[in-house]
Formats: sequence, structure tokens, C-alpha cells
Amino acid sequence: NRQVFCILLIDRISFLTKYHMEPSNATTSRPSSMSLSPYKGPWNKLQAAHLLRRTLFGIRPEQLKQAVDLGLDATLDLLFQPAPVPTLPVNYFKQDDVDAALGETWVDKPLTPGNNGYKKRSLEIWWMNLIYQQGISLTEKMTLFWHNHFATELDIYNNPVSGYRHISLLRENCLGNFKSLVEQVTIDSAMLRYLNGNQNARQSPNENYARELFELFTLGKGPTIGEGDYTNYTEDDVREAAKVLTGWVVRGNNQPDNPVRVEFVNNRHDRSDKKFSKNLGGETIFTQQEGEYKLLIDLIFKQKVTARYISRKLVLWFLHYEIDENIESAIIEPLASQLEAENFEISPVLRTLLSSEFFFDAYFKGTMIKNPLDYIFSQLKVLPLTLPEPFTFKEEGALGDYLFVAARDQQMSPFNPPSVAGWPAYYQIPQHYSLWINSVTLVERRKIPNRIGNGFNRRGTRFTFDLIAHLDHVEDPFDPNVVVQSFAELLLPLPLEAEQIDIYKDALIPGLPDYEWSMEYGEYLADQSNMAQRGSIQRKLQALVSSMLEAPEFHLS
Repeated sequence: NRQVFCILLIDRISFLTKYHMEPSNATTSRPSSMSLSPYKGPWNKLQAAHLLRRTLFGIRPEQLKQAVDLGLDATLDLLFQPAPVPTLPVNYFKQDDVDAALGETWVDKPLTPGNNGYKKRSLEIWWMNLIYQQGISLTEKMTLFWHNHFATELDIYNNPVSGYRHISLLRENCLGNFKSLVEQVTIDSAMLRYLNGNQNARQSPNENYARELFELFTLGKGPTIGEGDYTNYTEDDVREAAKVLTGWVVRGNNQPDNPVRVEFVNNRHDRSDKKFSKNLGGETIFTQQEGEYKLLIDLIFKQKVTARYISRKLVLWFLHYEIDENIESAIIEPLASQLEAENFEISPVLRTLLSSEFFFDAYFKGTMIKNPLDYIFSQLKVLPLTLPEPFTFKEEGALGDYLFVAARDQQMSPFNPPSVAGWPAYYQIPQHYSLWINSVTLVERRKIPNRIGNGFNRRGTRFTFDLIAHLDHVEDPFDPNVVVQSFAELLLPLPLEAEQIDIYKDALIPGLPDYEWSMEYGEYLADQSNMAQRGSIQRKLQALVSSMLEAPEFHLS
């Protein structure tokens, strides 16, 4: 029964995405606007919510109102502002941790060998809370973008300090210079350990990182032209690049007097000249020893395909995976040209995309299946979650732990994508986003809606949803039609039709006239100490919200 329901749900979601992308009056299945010109159309809740859904994890009602009031340009200004430097991850709940007391950070302390397990979970909890607490900022969405792009697995390199440094590197540079980020990732301790760069020596070159640097991080393969050879690089290029990258090692394990550090060891470096194929310009890198890896990256960034490759991934991440020849020529090529002109600064190019007629085309609204983090936070940030008081590191740890486990159980484990290619939903043809929903993950997805009424416990901390608090953000909370619309604007990607309003209103006040809701809500406001009245209002709102969360449309962004 579970598998049948899952199939039916995916079919329904697929129908909805195709329905929205192929309206009945359309003659072609493509956006009506193929332009990166600045969007000059109407700015309202629908447009603002579309922008925030694609750039944040969940929208708080006050954030939607702020965006509508500010307008597009000022909202983009907020999105692109550098995020504050976050506090360090701490020991959230391990009583007997010998390296850090409860509430203290472990990042800057010597760590006991073999005591990594808790600290890895601490790191995962820390990131989940950063997402939960984020304002109108692109930082967390772009940090996940780069985490998927430069995928590493914490459980493989198994060092929480390296994990903290790696994710901090991505966060600090998430809207910065792509070329600079590639240079820094290349000699990052987590990446060196994950792709065996620290084992890459002149006596026995290891090609793992060189191959992924070409294939996944910068150039892409291009069409096959021979066994192991592609239009963008050849097997010989991989071997030569591996030689360039020899000599870098990771020392230490955060033990006393032996911190984790990256060093260049000259006698491990291949000192020969490296000759590259005509695919990479037929250039030779003459040995420069320690700085030689930067010459390789210079060579990569001379290739036109590099700018196109990352521009294409940005469009896939923020809009949709279907990129045809028209989108290639009208959108990808201009973005790539701008990226080159901007010396590979990401912010101006991404701002062009997010402010464009193309981005706001109706074709793209409600056509992306939410990844697990989007799915989780589009409930726990939209719906008023009552946090315990005082909200100390223990409660923060409990909330972050709940969020992490929910994402992990839906097959999106932060810090541990399934391979160096990232999560399959962003590259596997033809399924793409539909991979997020299967007979296993669907069960986990339905757990959160089922907890809206009773809340949930995590590590001894109780969390509940105060749906009545949402009514403070509703323009006319006495009108059930407006109440329905207010939840739908945040939870569903497209405007409700009249028939849908009636269906959802029937979940709120089954078979009753509108004035019954107005009277009941008025009576509650007149005496908010009446717990029976409060419970009745809460249950009605719970029925309304649950019906929206159970809708196939809720899985879409």
C-alpha cells in the first residue's frame, strides 16, 4: 500500500509540474520569457514568495511581508548581504565529553583521539540551527549549493575540525569568487583527505582529485571522443593534473601539540614539466613547485566551458533541471559571458539570474520538488513553533538534532552526500528531483505533518506548534477565506483557485457558514484564558494546515 501511494503521489506531482509548465493555452513547453532583462512585472506576495522559496529554506510570514513591502531590489540587497559570522558549534548534550564541557566549543581545543562521533553530530546540529535562525539571506542556500558541488563525506575523512573548516570555507565564499574558491578547496584538509590528495606523491600519483576537479568541479566532461577522453579533457590531462597536485599533505589530528594543518612537502612533488592536450589549449605547466596548483587552475579557467558549466548548475539549482537549446543560448551563454567579464565573481551573475524576467516566468512556479531540507523547514519555519524558555544550548541542540535526523531519514544527510557527485537529484537523468520521494522517504516526510497537532519531543525537550499565533500575521483573521489564503501563500507555490479555497475552508469549518468562524474567533479574543475555546480554534487550524501539508502541491516549490 505504501509503494502504491508513493507511485500515485509521484504521478500526481509529475502531473502538477507538467500542468504548470505546459498550460493549456501554451503552444510550446517552455518559458514565455527567455530574457535576463530585469523583471518589471507586478511585485506581490506570489512573486516575493517565489523568490524566497528558491533562496531560503522556508519562509516566515514576517519575511514574506517584509519582502513585499521592500520591493524586489531591496529584497535582493538583503539576500546578498554577507551573513554574520556564526558562533562556533558546542557540546550540546554530552555530559562526559573530556574535550569540551556542556555549552563549550570543541573547535579550537585539542581533541582526544577516537572521540569524533559526538563532535560530528554537534557540527550537523550547528548547521541545522543556522538554517532555522537565518533571516532573508542567500548564505545557507548557497552553502548547500557548494556543499553539493564540492561534495565531501564527513564519515569518510572523519575529522570534525576539518569538517568545520570545510563548511566555513564554503559559507565564507558562497557568494564570492568561484576561481578563488576552487583554489582554496583544492588544498582544504577535508577535500585532501576525502579524495586522497594527501596520498598524491611523485612516486605514486593519485588521480582522484584531478579527475573530479575536471569532471565535477569546473569543466564537465563534454561529449565522449574516445575511451576515457572527452571534448573538455583527456585521460592524459588527468594524469598530468595529478602530477601538478602532488606534494600536499594533511598533518595532525587535533591532538595536543599536533593540530590539523595542510603542508606542502617539496620532495613529494613531481618536478617534471606537465604537458596538456589541445582540449586544454595544448599548454605546458613548467614546474613551480608549491604554487603549481594555481597554474593548473588558471589553465582551467581559461576554458570557455568552465563558466558555462557553473552557470548551468546555478540555473539547475534555482530554477529547473530542464535546460534545452533555447535556454542554453538565451540564458546560460549570457550568464557565462558575464561570469567571465566579472572575473568569476558569483554575486553579480546570480543577481542577474534572480532578478530576471526568466526567473519570474510563471513556467517555473511550482515545478521543483522540494529537497528534504526545503520540505522540513517549509513547515517548521512557516508554522509558529513554540520554543522552550529559556532557550539555551541544550534546547538548541535538541531542535538541531531533530532537524538533522529528519533530513537524514529523508536521504539528505548534511555533511554526508552519498558520493563525490553530490545528491543524485541534481544530476541523475531523467528522474532528477523525483528521487527525493520514494516508499522510504515518503513515510518520513509524513511524520512532520502528523506532529503538527501534538508537537514533538527530542532529547527531553518538548516542542509544540502554536497555530493561533499565525493569525497575528493575517490581515483579517475573522474572515475564514483570508485565513485560508494566508496559510496557502506560505505553504503552497501557486495561488488557490476558488474551488480549492472552498475545499480548504471546509477543512477549517466543515459545512459551516463563514460567520461561524468569525464568531468563534471573536469569542476567543474576548477571553483568551478560555482554554476550551483556544483548543477549538487550534484544532480547526490544525485541520486546515494538515490538509495543505497532505496536498501533493506542498511537495513543490
